[in-house]
Amino acid sequence: MRSSLIIGLLFLSSIGLTQKGIHFFAGVSSGVNADPQMTPDGKAHNGIFIAVETRLRPKEKFSIIGGAKYQDVNFLAMDKGNLIEREETMKWAKVRIGAMYKVIEFDKSTCIRVKGYGTTNILMAWPDDHPTAPYDRFNPVTAGAIIGIGADILDITIDFEYETGFLNSISDVDGSTWNFWDLGIGVHF
Repeated sequence: MRSSLIIGLLFLSSIGLTQKGIHFFAGVSSGVNADPQMTPDGKAHNGIFIAVETRLRPKEKFSIIGGAKYQDVNFLAMDKGNLIEREETMKWAKVRIGAMYKVIEFDKSTCIRVKGYGTTNILMAWPDDHPTAPYDRFNPVTAGAIIGIGADILDITIDFEYETGFLNSISDVDGSTWNFWDLGIGVHF
């Protein structure tokens, strides 16, 4: 099941490679689960991500966007200070489809933009035998909505995104949705 989901994810992201308007970006990520046993107050699941997305009609003010993201965050919540250091991690594959609008265009290659996505998140791996973990049974697929703001400066991109989950991620635990924020930098071709 997971291998067919990964193959489907790679297929969807490769569709974008045939279009003009490819965006590769990477950065830091921080997640909070709404369940207080999974994420105690004042803590977060920090990590990194790498993503690819395509923009259909990238020179227009309004574009359809879609892509894939790989996210690797700490399984156990830690203090919010260090965003890069990771120990035992959860690995997510995310398929995202949405729209982007250029709010301010300074010239053809420099703009400020907003975007919104729907996302399907596939939990690929987690340490299911961790002795101090609050839970060990997770739903393999969740979903959410993402809003973001970004800037294109020539071929360099800066993006801030906030994802809110609306499907429970922990089996048989109501109110166990994930919320993530991501800050990334990338290159647009």
